[in-house]
Amino acid sequence: MPFSFYPIVSFSVNNNYSSIQILTGSNYKKWKRDVDFSLGIMDLDLCMREDQPAALTDASTTAQQTLHVQLEKSNRLSLIDMKRSIPEHLLSGLLETTNAKEFLTNVGKLYDTGENAETGSLMDEIQTIKYDETKGVRDFILKIVNIQSKLKDSKIHLPDS
Repeated sequence: MPFSFYPIVSFSVNNNYSSIQILTGSNYKKWKRDVDFSLGIMDLDLCMREDQPAALTDASTTAQQTLHVQLEKSNRLSLIDMKRSIPEHLLSGLLETTNAKEFLTNVGKLYDTGENAETGSLMDEIQTIKYDETKGVRDFILKIVNIQSKLKDSKIHLPDS
């Protein structure tokens, strides 16, 4: 399990392990990657990939009815999955919707502040990182080098010491 300053929501579906870091606002990119992966591994991302079909009618085929049911289930469970990884005080600031794709877009509008937020999060992480004796010096050094290289990509240079 990777080192993290943020709590993580973990679960297993069909023997596939997945975890989503709790959204704090400054970790939106990581949170979105976790959500995309978990929805994909659980085969719930159908509602993210497909547009909402037209309402069912008496003339709807069995295939259309099946797709509608699958999309409805995917949407409902995706929405639940995303909401459980967002603290209540952050959820209250989001527009209420029953569409998972729309919900993810709303979260993105609020928290995807771009590179500055990620840079701030990385700076916080490098300033507060501590050696964990249970893992190892090599792992600790690799974490620091990884953070430093991400900061260099953002044109923030730290001394090697």
